[in-house]
Amino acid sequence: MCKRFDENRRKLASLVLSKKAAFTTQGIIDEFMKTNGDILIDGNQTIGGYIRLLREDGILRYKNGKYQLAT
Repeated sequence: MCKRFDENRRKLASLVLSKKAAFTTQGIIDEFMKTNGDILIDGNQTIGGYIRLLREDGILRYKNGKYQLAT
């Protein structure tokens, strides 16, 4: 089970890092579901929660309802 979560977190991080333009949480969820089919990234963490953690860690910025990679 942990291997599944590790792989899904890796795929999500790769997807987020590949974004050159701003994106919404729902946009990332939709794209992740299309490419992965499985949206579970942790036993008790959602994709939205994971994105918020990336923001808190300074990896993402949030402005006008969209996220963007912090530079």
